[in-house]
Amino acid sequence: MKRQTDTGVMSESKITETLHQLLNADGAPFSELAAIAGLKPAVDFRRSDMSGVDFAGSDLTGFDFSAADLSGASFVGALIDGTRFWRARINDVAWPEGYTPSTHELGTAKTVLSKLQTEIVARLTHSLHLSDPGRALAMLPDGVGRTAILAAVLRNLWETSDLGSALILTEAIAEREQLADRLQDAGFQVRSGERAFDSGSPPRNGEFRVETFGNLHRHLQDMAKRSDPHVLNLGFSHVVLTSVPQRRRSDIAALAYQDEAPSMLAFTRPFYDKVDADGRLTDEKMRDIFSTPAVTCSFEDAMRSGVLQPAKVTAKRGVLNNAAASKRGDVDDTTSAMNEVAYDFVKELNDFAFDVPALIVIPEVEAVERLVNILDEVLHFVGSGDRRRTPIPISSRHRRGPQNLRHADAGTVFVMTPQMLDGFDVREAGLIGVMGKVPLRHVAKLAFTHADRPMRTIIDYTDDTFADAVASLAQLDLLSP
Repeated sequence: MKRQTDTGVMSESKITETLHQLLNADGAPFSELAAIAGLKPAVDFRRSDMSGVDFAGSDLTGFDFSAADLSGASFVGALIDGTRFWRARINDVAWPEGYTPSTHELGTAKTVLSKLQTEIVARLTHSLHLSDPGRALAMLPDGVGRTAILAAVLRNLWETSDLGSALILTEAIAEREQLADRLQDAGFQVRSGERAFDSGSPPRNGEFRVETFGNLHRHLQDMAKRSDPHVLNLGFSHVVLTSVPQRRRSDIAALAYQDEAPSMLAFTRPFYDKVDADGRLTDEKMRDIFSTPAVTCSFEDAMRSGVLQPAKVTAKRGVLNNAAASKRGDVDDTTSAMNEVAYDFVKELNDFAFDVPALIVIPEVEAVERLVNILDEVLHFVGSGDRRRTPIPISSRHRRGPQNLRHADAGTVFVMTPQMLDGFDVREAGLIGVMGKVPLRHVAKLAFTHADRPMRTIIDYTDDTFADAVASLAQLDLLSP
């Protein structure tokens, strides 16, 4: 006779033997009793009732008490390094001397959401519950707080037991690491950058894995090369797409139509993907996957609710018509124009009220390195007071330096082409120089910042169209065809 347990199949004789061992170990530390019982510390104590338990003498390294009831329990004399207490009930718990769990450890460090963000979270959560598997699409401007919104949605799903595990996909490695950090700060158990698809182990309940679309694509290609038939089932209950890249849509479809299809939540930005007047993606393949209208928020609504603020735009007409590609194609003319921009930008940066990373957007790849060299010379001659300035090129040819501004030194001046903005986090940029026309999606990315940040200044060295574009975006209905 065999009995099925949560930890596997145990024979009747094994059950009897285990009971005898437990009786003989009466008074042993809790961790030893758990080992005798064959319980898995990382899984079997989630959502358990551990109220009043004395853990003295136990080595609880790796134990997961997420969402468990620990009311009145005592951890005095226990080793709890690496123990997980996420969302656990800890009323009247006695902790080891000198230890107090942080709000991040407990998963109670919630970002205070605005009314607008709360409404978006509610609508996305509702959309995910409308069908099985759930599907939801959000089209939100940069700066609205997608990560905070995502964390709140995941927390809602976790608290209602709808969320088992989640695969979260990003386009860039830097975005992956940044998102993993922020979700960990929100109290989630996150793994990233481990080629999780190839590990062979299914995701654990409550585990989030953050990976890039590129690694997913390689994994799907490897599976396609196998001679033995294989049904795609990555084992995640939910998949989150931080973007819906055109070149990744076949892979997205493969995820959506797995043997055990997961619920899917996707984020996109204005002007990156086309939607119809009803808020549905016009791409037929994506339209089938995300059949419900997108949850949207206009720039105007975001500003009215106090979430976004527009940047201050200064147009300096006459300084530059187009430094990267002068009409006559004269190298001397272009270099002279770049010199003028470099001197002006360094002056503006030295006079800026905050010591922040800066950014110059220039259209031509060939011009990036030249402008960096000119900035180096200008900084040498003009100086930057007690602030250290370092120009760094970012383009398809120059990828040294961080791929976001989050960990950049305050004195860093990035010089990049517009194409590189798609995968680049610019939230920390306080001063931005624009040396040519940029697509509307990049105007939207540069021209609005979260309201709790210092106001960004943008210097338009070409003409005054950038300010007009910002003004038009502020009044645009994102669902307009």
